[in-house]
Amino acid sequence: MKINFFCLLFLIFLFVNSLKFNFGDTTTKCFYEELDPKSLVKGSFERKSGFFAFDFIVYDPRNEIMKIFLLFLNSKGHTYHHTESALITINFIYSYSHSTQISEKDLNLETFSLVEKEMIKIDHLLAEISQSMVYMKYREETMRNTNESTNSRVLWFSLLTIFTLLSLAVFQIRYLKYFFKLAKIN
Repeated sequence: MKINFFCLLFLIFLFVNSLKFNFGDTTTKCFYEELDPKSLVKGSFERKSGFFAFDFIVYDPRNEIMKIFLLFLNSKGHTYHHTESALITINFIYSYSHSTQISEKDLNLETFSLVEKEMIKIDHLLAEISQSMVYMKYREETMRNTNESTNSRVLWFSLLTIFTLLSLAVFQIRYLKYFFKLAKIN
């Protein structure tokens, strides 16, 4: 029975593939995979620190975008169903950078109309608001973790204090009982 269980466990590990990598600010990671038709691609993401959102982009072999995901702090992953009828190569790009934003120096060019410039400024303001909301959520998460940790430490310290005081009280009562017995004998 044990051998069957270990064989089954070994077979499960044969069919599961995963990648693990770290990235810093404004880093792009790419990897390529040939997928069978109608295969399921599932990604799960774990963030150790930082408060950035990141992009998840799927490209086809002609380098055209097939799917775009924008993942925030609470995202654990996305599921993507591959529906092409032939084998294709998909390029997954993970990035912290917001490459679609236009910089301030490009705003001064005369190629943009007044409405386009205002839309770009509004886009920058919305990006700043979004980034500050993500940062506030990150700060709230760290504060909650700190508070929970502190509360558990205070609980254990108070239990230790109660145990110490009760043991000291028992010791004092026993010592006073012993002292008065000796005083009564003498």
